[in-house]
Amino acid sequence: MLGDIRRVHWIVTDWFRSQAYYQSSPWRATWKGEGGGLLINQCPHNLDLLYWFMGLPGRVTAHIDLGKYHPIEVEDEVHAFLAYPNGATGVFVANTGEAPGTNRLEIVGEKGTMVLEQSTLTWFENTIETSVFSRTTPELFARPACTVRQVPVAGAWERHAGVLKNFCAAIREGVPLLVPAAEAMGALELGNAMLLSGLLERPVDLPLDGEIMERELLRLASGR
Repeated sequence: MLGDIRRVHWIVTDWFRSQAYYQSSPWRATWKGEGGGLLINQCPHNLDLLYWFMGLPGRVTAHIDLGKYHPIEVEDEVHAFLAYPNGATGVFVANTGEAPGTNRLEIVGEKGTMVLEQSTLTWFENTIETSVFSRTTPELFARPACTVRQVPVAGAWERHAGVLKNFCAAIREGVPLLVPAAEAMGALELGNAMLLSGLLERPVDLPLDGEIMERELLRLASGR
């Protein structure tokens, strides 16, 4: 539908959490109790979808802020730049300190753009691939014609309850899992890459070096 993907951009800053939330349990927002903050607690939902849409990038460069909006020891804001093996790029921005916040996803391909915001999906479909138009048009400032459509987004799902029901059905009845464990590994790798890049203050390549990741988490959990 989109052709070759060129860019993905997700701003998801509507994960606002109050200080009361972080104080509700002693394990919250601690390296020892939770192993991280925003990326391991709130954003796995988004990271899982991002991995499903795009696969894993080859390199991640991220900046994270520890306790920027709350007096906590873990990250509550992340800005990440993603470089994919096919040349596509991505930007992921998230935090728990903005209100009302934004949730806007853009996926740009050769054949158009899809924008999802506030449960509204807009599909901009080019009549000709962007690169083909660029090479063949004699016009200096023209751009491909496109049609714009609003795509209905189904809103009836059971969320966590549905996943748990499916998990029970898989054990008792052999029903295929909606979310196999292998699928979760990609989202975890993506989040860990953002976290590790931010902690080391340098780009990291995927697959991650597990020993370095473990070393950093153990260091932080010990308070060093």
